[in-house]
Formats: sequence, C-alpha cells, structure tokens
Amino acid sequence: MLVISTNPGSVVRVKGELEQDGKSTRFVRVFYTLKAVIKGFKEGCRPFIGLDGCFLKTEYKGQLLSAVERDANNSFFPIAWAVVEIENKETWNWFMDQLLDALGMDGNAITWISDRQKGLLDVFHNLLPNAEHRFCVRHIYDNFKKKHPGSKLKYLLWEASEAYTLIDFEKAMNKIIKVSKEAYEWLDKLSAGH
Repeated sequence: MLVISTNPGSVVRVKGELEQDGKSTRFVRVFYTLKAVIKGFKEGCRPFIGLDGCFLKTEYKGQLLSAVERDANNSFFPIAWAVVEIENKETWNWFMDQLLDALGMDGNAITWISDRQKGLLDVFHNLLPNAEHRFCVRHIYDNFKKKHPGSKLKYLLWEASEAYTLIDFEKAMNKIIKVSKEAYEWLDKLSAGH
C-alpha cells in the first residue's frame, strides 16, 4: 500500500466482506492516519479531540468520520479519518478502536467533544466510561433555539458555554433562568443527562 510504504508507521486499516459467491471481497470501510500526524498530536497538541461525521455525496455514498484537534496556531489539525458505510454505533466503535490503537494512548486521558449522535454516546459509555466527553455547543444551540428562540437566550447560552470556572457558569445559568425558566430547565436536563 502506497501510504504505508511512503509514510512508514502510518496506519491504514481496510475492512471488507466476502461476497455471496465466496470468491470476491466487497469494500466496507477504511481508516487512515499518518505517522507524522500521530507524532504531531502527541508532541504538539493538547489531549483534546473533536469527533464528527458527514455524508459523502458521491456515487458510492457512505459517511466520513473524522478526529480533529486545534494546533498551537488555533488551526484545524486532522488526526484520523475513515470512510464507513453509515454513521452508527458499530462504525463509531470500529473507528474509535482504530484511533485509540493508532495513537497508543489511554482514551480516558483525552477530552473528547462531539455532537449528541446516539451511536457515539453508547461507544463512550462502553469503551471510554471514564473519559471527559462534552458536546459541541453549536449542535446544542441548533436544538435549543427551536424551543427557546431569541438573541438574548443565544447570547446567554454562549456566555455559559465559555465560562472558565464553575462560579462563572452558575452566574450565566442564573441569568438564563431570569429570562426563561423553561430554557434553564432544558439546559439543566441536558447536563444532567450527560
């Protein structure tokens, strides 16, 4: 494989399934990360990884799963990516197994951020029960604004999300409850269900 021969230490894992004829193999999914990326993450980045998936709008369809970081210049630093057949618990579990193996790190020592994709939540619960796993505020806000619209609540939600201390977070949450008890309860339920 060209990636392995030109980038020794890189990880490429391909999963296939035997066709019904028993003779040929059908492509199912592939995982990639490069040696230089793994080294860069370990030596130059904080232990903080964002996970996401998106649709591939090609003839073959599928989903692209990715793990990214922010580097010292606050630029995106792609760590690993995979093409899978669908975004669900099985494919996220496979992706996370490949990623943790490639990094050679305890995933519980990493802070993870993602959307609230159900399959991924189950993977964290089973595979990394002691890891810090948080949710992307943009995804939270997309759901929040449907029931709690308005620029004031939007501003206060972002203020709470950017709090560096528990005291600052509680102050921001108290501002939310003064504007809308229902919005406060929605956010409180969200954090309790984490």
